[in-house]
Amino acid sequence: MKFSIKPAYSLSFIAIATMLIFNACKKDCPAPVVPLDLAGSTWIDSANVSGIPYKPFTIVFNADGTAAVTFQGFSAFPGTWSKTPNSSVVYIFFDENATTRWKGQGTLNATNTKIEAGTLTRLTPSTINGTFRVTKQ
Repeated sequence: MKFSIKPAYSLSFIAIATMLIFNACKKDCPAPVVPLDLAGSTWIDSANVSGIPYKPFTIVFNADGTAAVTFQGFSAFPGTWSKTPNSSVVYIFFDENATTRWKGQGTLNATNTKIEAGTLTRLTPSTINGTFRVTKQ
C-alpha cells in the first residue's frame, strides 16, 4: 500500500503548524530589543572615579558618532560613542588630553531612559576605574 498526502492537505498542515509555532512563542520568547538611536541626545546624572563623586556627569551623543563627556568642574572631553543594533550596551571613548584615553560602557534600561551599571576605565597612562549612571534629558 502506497501512502500519499494530497497537496491541499499538506498546505493546510503547514499553515496550522506555522500558526502553532508563532503563537507558542508569543508567551515564551522575549520581545526583541528595538534599536535606539542615541544621536542628538543628552544624558546627565553622576559618576564616581577612584572614590571621587562627580555630579553632574554628562554625556552628549552626537549624530556623527562623536560624543562630549563632562565631569563636574571640568570642560567637556571629546570622544566617540557606539551602540550595536539590538544590543542594550552603549560604548563611549574619550580623551582627557593628548596622552590620556578613557573607555566607558553602560547598559540601557528596559525603557531606554537610563544608562545604568556604567563603568569607566582610564586606559593610559595608568589604569583608574570608576562607575557612572545617566538619565536621558
